[in-house]
Amino acid sequence: MVKNKRTKNERCNGFFQEFIDQLITAIFGELLIYIIVLLFVSAIGGIVFAAICFSWGILFLLLPFTVLIYILVKKYSR
Repeated sequence: MVKNKRTKNERCNGFFQEFIDQLITAIFGELLIYIIVLLFVSAIGGIVFAAICFSWGILFLLLPFTVLIYILVKKYSR
C-alpha cells in the first residue's frame, strides 16, 4: 500500500513537473518572440522619431538664416 502511494505521488510529481516545464517553455518562447518584435518596432519608431526631431532641428537652425536672406533680398531688391 505504501508502494502504491509512492507511485501515485511520483506520477503526480512527474505530471506537474512536465506541465510546469511545458508552461515555462511556452511562456519563454512567446515572450522571446514578443521581445524580438518589440525591439524591431521600437528601432523603427526610434528612427522615425529621430528623423522628425532632426528635421525640426534643421528647420530651426536654418530659419534665422532664411529670415536674414529674406530681409536682405527685400531691402536690396527695391
